[in-house]
This record gives sequence, structure tokens and C-alpha cells, in this order.
Amino acid sequence: MGEGFATILAGGKDAADLQWNPAEASTTIMVDEEYVLTRNPDVITLHGTWLGGYEAADVQPLEDAFANMLSISSLNRLKAGKNRDVYFFHTNFIGSDKRYIGVLQLAKWLYPDRFADVDPEAYAREYFEKWLGVPYQGIWYHSFKERK
Repeated sequence: MGEGFATILAGGKDAADLQWNPAEASTTIMVDEEYVLTRNPDVITLHGTWLGGYEAADVQPLEDAFANMLSISSLNRLKAGKNRDVYFFHTNFIGSDKRYIGVLQLAKWLYPDRFADVDPEAYAREYFEKWLGVPYQGIWYHSFKERK
């Protein structure tokens, strides 16, 4: 639920027609490829805790995961995949405690002209350095479009 809500806050659309089963242990809704193919989204966000995070310093594992997704899924048949309008967010930055920073970054990617003067990286740096008292580091979000 957190990631979908963050997408809406950033001005995007989520898969609102899907229904979450409250009997499930997770709030994540798994969808099959046919569902995504019929909607052919312009943008896709990927999120999770398996890549990125505070200790991450190299985007290559993200790029490798993206290349793998292109080769084993239908992502390359979608507008988002063809145009590389695919964005990764560590769950903490889009669906959890630092959502406001991820929302700013997603909004900037979705509407670059409207948010040209917004610097999500500055907010992230302030959060870590001023409020947490630790150095700002890690990979919290990544644009596959910007790494063509």
C-alpha cells in the first residue's frame, strides 16, 4: 500500500483496480504479466530492499537486475521498458519512513519541468546528516532512463 500511495502523491497512477486480500500476510499485490501488458504503462517503478540501501555504493547490481528483467520478462514489450522509463526505489524511500523524499524524486522524474527547482538529494542529505547525524550515503533510488 505504501508504494502505491507514494505513486499517487507524486502524480502518477497505480494499479487501483487491483484488490488486496486482507487475509494475506503481505500488503504486496502480485500481478501477472498479462495484467501489466494490457495496461502498457508509460512508467514503471520497482521497489524493494534487496538492492540499494545505506551500504550500497555501486549502481551496477541495479543495472544487472534491470537487464535481467528485460531478458526474462515482457518489460521490453512495454512503453516503459522500451523508453527505459523504469525507476528503482529502495522501499524505505517510497513505501516507508522516508517516503516524502522518494515522492519528491518520483515527481521530479514524472514531471521534470514542473519540479526542475526541487532537489530531492538535498532533502535526503539533510535527513541523514542533520536529523540522523550520520553521513549521507547509499543508493536509495535510481533511474534506468538516465543510464542509457
